[in-house]
Amino acid sequence: MKSLLLFVCITMIGCAGTPLTEAERIQLQHEKEDKRLVRRDKLIAFLNACDNHPSYVLVEKRSMGRSPLPNNKRKDEAMEKHGYKYTHDNVGRQAHRADFMCMDPRDLFGH
Repeated sequence: MKSLLLFVCITMIGCAGTPLTEAERIQLQHEKEDKRLVRRDKLIAFLNACDNHPSYVLVEKRSMGRSPLPNNKRKDEAMEKHGYKYTHDNVGRQAHRADFMCMDPRDLFGH
């Protein structure tokens, strides 16, 4: 048992110290970009789904700074061009899914 633990420990430490090749670095960079795009796609889908629901409103949880959401003019332009208001082009890069909630307005005002 001790020798197995030692082998695992040495193997893990040895692998961690090995520098990445250029191909491995590029692959990791592509994987990070893919994950970012998937998260961004989910955010855009959530914003549009909430906006399209007749009984719900989109609530931004961020309290300071400028909103990453587009103004009405940009939403109208996107609606004409793409058929939905929120796109990768008009939602700020700093926007995250955790910054927004989709709520029934009656819950928001306690009715």
